[in-house]
Amino acid sequence: MPNIKGESSVGLALIIKDDSEALMLRRGLDSIKNYVDKIYLTGTQEPQEEIKKIANEYGAIWSFYKWDKNFSNARNFSFSQVKEDYVLWMDCDDVWQNAEQIRSLVRDAYLYNQSAVFMDYLYMVDLDEHGNIREIVIEHKRERIIKNDGTFKWVGKLHETLIEQHSENVVKVYRPEVKVV
Repeated sequence: MPNIKGESSVGLALIIKDDSEALMLRRGLDSIKNYVDKIYLTGTQEPQEEIKKIANEYGAIWSFYKWDKNFSNARNFSFSQVKEDYVLWMDCDDVWQNAEQIRSLVRDAYLYNQSAVFMDYLYMVDLDEHGNIREIVIEHKRERIIKNDGTFKWVGKLHETLIEQHSENVVKVYRPEVKVV
């Protein structure tokens, strides 16, 4: 449902293994936290004490899904926690570029009834000593904003993929404004 201002809402869904990923999590959340309505963190293994502290610090909702060696199950559980109109997903080691554009992408997705918004995903990069991208090694497009209506479901134990559950009225678009590294 659009919020009181008539804008569509977006919740961030993220699965995280355990406290060993806390530093990456903080870096990733810092790149996106101001551009989503709510953050949903789903831990999959113990310990989660540091992750719970980070969730509290960022005003996130924390949940736990006992790891069953199936990424799709964990991601589907994580998505089920999100109450907003759209789900934006990320991994804990992802960092967003031009994230300030997320709101306009979500607005357009709502206005034009788009089911999935694809973005450039710089999957593997070579960084210089200052953390700047020196070279993009692997890049592809991934759906990162998904209409929260059950159209898509995660499938696959290891190399999980969002698969549409029906094809009627499913509109997928590519938007180059935002990148995920």
